[in-house]
Order: sequence, then C-alpha cells, then structure tokens
Amino acid sequence: MIQVMLLKSLLQVCLQYDCSNLLSLPSSFLEPLLCFTLMEDPEIRLLVLRILTSLLDRKHNQDQLETSVDFDVSILEQKREHSRHDQLFMRKNADSLYRHMFLAFKEESNGRDHFHSLFVLLAVVLLELSNEEAEVDLIRLVLALQELALSNQEELSVFNRCGIHAVCAAFMSLICGVAFTAELRTYVTKVVESRRTKASFLLPEFVFSDSKCVPERDLEVEPCCLFVQSEVCEALTGTSYSANIERLRLPYTSQLTDEERLSRRKSVNDVISVQLDLDPETRDPLQKPQEQITFETLKNAIEDVGGAEEEQRRRREVTLRFQTAPFEEIAALCGAKTLLQSGLPQVFELIIRTPPSPTAPRSEPGFHH
Repeated sequence: MIQVMLLKSLLQVCLQYDCSNLLSLPSSFLEPLLCFTLMEDPEIRLLVLRILTSLLDRKHNQDQLETSVDFDVSILEQKREHSRHDQLFMRKNADSLYRHMFLAFKEESNGRDHFHSLFVLLAVVLLELSNEEAEVDLIRLVLALQELALSNQEELSVFNRCGIHAVCAAFMSLICGVAFTAELRTYVTKVVESRRTKASFLLPEFVFSDSKCVPERDLEVEPCCLFVQSEVCEALTGTSYSANIERLRLPYTSQLTDEERLSRRKSVNDVISVQLDLDPETRDPLQKPQEQITFETLKNAIEDVGGAEEEQRRRREVTLRFQTAPFEEIAALCGAKTLLQSGLPQVFELIIRTPPSPTAPRSEPGFHH
C-alpha cells in the first residue's frame, strides 16, 4: 500500500531530524496528520502516532519510553523552560491534539502497540510541552479515558478496555515523577498497588507485554483500583497546582462527534507541504544548509490520484535533470544541434587560449608557454 510506504519514509525522516521550532508545523500539515490517527487502517494509525511522537520528541525520550514500561522517571529529560514558540504551539493546537488522542483510544482495532504508542505520545507531550495548566488538562484527559473504559458506551472489547486502564495507570505514575507532588505520588502508588493485587490486567506490565490473557467475563473494576477525580484534586490542593483545581474539577469532553469523526476520515486531501526548521546541532555536517523536507508525495497518496502523481514525478525528474546535468547532456536531449550549439566549441577555444606575451614570439595555436 503506497500510503504505508510513504508514511514509513516520513517516519524515518522524523527520526533523523529534530524540529527545533514547532511553529514550523502549520495547521495545514498538522491537522491532516492528526486526522490520520482516526483512519480505519490500524497500520496507518500506528505509523502516524509514531510520526507525531517523533516530531514532538526533541529531548529524545521516545526510545526509553518504548523499550520499557518500568522505566525510571529520573532518567527522562524534561523541558523545564518552554519557549514562546512552544507556548504558542500549544495554545493553538493543544485542544485538537487532545481530542484526536482521545478519539484514537476508541478504535476497536487497536492492539498492544497502539496503546503503547498512545502512552508514549501522551508522555512526550507531558515532558516536552506541558506547564502546570497543561498537566492538569492531561490529567483531565486521562480521567475521561478511564470513564470511557468504565462506561463502555463504545462497546469496546475487554482487552481494549484493559488497555485504556493501563495507559491511565502508566501516565499517572509518570506525572507523579514530573509534578514532584508527594501527596499525588502517595495516592497514585496506592491505586497502582491495589491493581497489582486485585486487577493486574489493568497495569501496563500486562497490556504492553505479549500476554493476551483477559478476564473471561465482563470487566469489573473495584473502586479502589480507580483514579478518582476528587482524590486527585485533594492531593493537589495546597500545591502550586491549586490555581488550576477548579479546572481539574471540570470533566474533559471531546468536542468532535462520531459523525464528524467519520466525515473527517474522508476529507484528508488537504495540502500538507511544510519546511521543517531543523536544529543545526542535530544536522549531519555533510548535509546542505537549509535542507527542505516536503510531504508532497504524502499529499498525493492522500488524494489517490495516480495519474497526477506520475505527471508530477515526471516534471520533477525533468526539472532536476536541467538543474544538475552537464550542458552537453542537456543539449543532446533537446534534439538536433542548433547554429549556436555548433559554434560553441570555437567560442570556448577562444576563451581558454592563452594570450600572447608582448615580448615573446607569437606561438602557434594550441601551444602555450
């Protein structure tokens, strides 16, 4: 499938370069990419989740987050001071990013890798872009995901509901190490230990592993194994998060309906060409400066216009040939020799001939001192 091949190529590019300025990712590129997280093809969704993570992960925490679920939070690198560009990026795109992540959890065809990738994306957003207000919003999002798994209005499978609970536990454990709030850490540890003794299938060690053992009957979760909004609010009261407690009390709701979600699956043919602002420190010294990375081929795959794609490819080849090929090769491709072309060798001979010395005898043509 050509879309999968192009997305894999795009992922390799994103893994090799850092996007130092997230504002270089315009909405015309980011929104269609986010829409890909709702595609029916699970392989496409997984690739797009990894692409989004790679674009945001400038501190290179992705590898550590992907290789282990029992990682040491202290070894993860968090961005303490956020640039104005990062703040503007989140102000503009945070709602859309959260909404698409929430909806991505609803996909019935999600597997172990999808849940792990969704957790890694949540973690990278937390480590790279969040301030205290954003951290509260992420907690609201996670609590809403827990409610999604509990109510099961989407009629998800037992494994998928376990997967959502596991991501919630992994994220709450991570934010304890980021927020440095003893009360919250104590509460989260208590809930995780309850799950470990009574419902281990709700922990990331279970869902992110190869084990597929799930409860045979419908999923029932005891209250002690759940993260309760009022308890989280109480744990954050009296801390630097106090100013955002009222915000935390507001339940997160996705503003995108199912009808809109299905509609947007069919409207992803927007132009998504962008030039990434590459970090000079991470550039290959052999690379040319101001290297441009385009997603024109990705756009073509979205539009599924094979004829137009072939025509554009042919035009690019012709343009590249005229920009890089020797003049003689270009002239040969253009057909019969013109009068100017036939006279060029004489012109070149006159240009490169050494002028005679004022005191030396005139030399024969073609011989130089």
